[in-house]
Amino acid sequence: MSGETADETVDGSEGGHGTESRRVTTDRQLRVIIGIVVVVIVAGAGILAWPLFKDDREQAQPGDAVVAPDDVDVHGSTANVYIPWGRLELTVGSPREELPDLVNTDEKAPDGGGFVGIELASGDTDTQLPLPFVEGGRYRAPRITLVAGERRYPVPELGEGLVTRGGGNLLASQSAKVFVPVAVMPKHPSLEVTYDGVPQRVSSSGKVTPGRFKALQGVGREPEPVSCGDSPRSPKQLRGDNSPTCSLPRVMRVPYVAGLGWAAGDHEWLVLTSKVGRPEERVHAPFAEEPRFVDSDLTTTKYRLNHRRPVSQVNANDVGEELRLRAPDDPEQVVFNVPKNADDLSLKIVSTFRTDRDAKPMHVSWRVDLGDD
Repeated sequence: MSGETADETVDGSEGGHGTESRRVTTDRQLRVIIGIVVVVIVAGAGILAWPLFKDDREQAQPGDAVVAPDDVDVHGSTANVYIPWGRLELTVGSPREELPDLVNTDEKAPDGGGFVGIELASGDTDTQLPLPFVEGGRYRAPRITLVAGERRYPVPELGEGLVTRGGGNLLASQSAKVFVPVAVMPKHPSLEVTYDGVPQRVSSSGKVTPGRFKALQGVGREPEPVSCGDSPRSPKQLRGDNSPTCSLPRVMRVPYVAGLGWAAGDHEWLVLTSKVGRPEERVHAPFAEEPRFVDSDLTTTKYRLNHRRPVSQVNANDVGEELRLRAPDDPEQVVFNVPKNADDLSLKIVSTFRTDRDAKPMHVSWRVDLGDD
């Protein structure tokens, strides 16, 4: 009896453990199946939802600038940048991942890149000075390049409209805004502004590294006029109340003149506007039978600076015609090449007057000290 009871107890224990083991196995299998089903459902849902979230916008190509309307803001630091014909205001925007909402395109940034906004506005005409240019010279638009890391992106859209196709008339109210796609998101984008082969740099913080352009910052719009003084030598017919007049309304030292380009590194251009007025009354030319008015078409003036000829001497109204600048008294524009900061400059002006082609010429001369004070 005792033996049978023991055997039954052993058999019952084994039966209970077997049932429990099968139950555990079944639970594990069920959990695996449920997990697989959940994964399949989630994956299926993702596949079904993918078209809904996929960014299928056209991708902007690096360097292909997007022109923005006027009501789009470019957030960044603005710098005053001087070029030979005036002042520009340039803003370099902070890099961004998307274009502003008001831009008339929905392009996405290049993979791994973004957009850099740039704004250009020409300065007020009251604070800029169009520098002189010689016959055949033309103002030109600056070449602006975005520098993003080791990559460079020319932005010709910013220069369009600053100078007309004719090459002379400046549009003082011109402004432009663009967003340039870049291949790599830059930390500190900058601009390079090049004029006639010479560059200057504008950082995203608004700092300007002007280089040779620094000399343009000191050029005022209204330089102080210089007096020619009294003529030390003139014929008696051209003395007193009927003496010819002479004045130098503009005398400037500048690094650039359109048509001549940049002066050599240790030189600059001395540019002066000269007005020599002929006698208003009739004069007795030598050996003339009767007094006559001086013929303005036969009047000539020569200029020498320390005995050197000018590199250019033209009628200021002729060269200024494309800028629609007209000055009374038909002044002349005279350009000399001089060493920087030279203070021993002596200008000699000799004007020749005639009453007619057959009359003997009358010469009047002035000497003017143009050295720095």
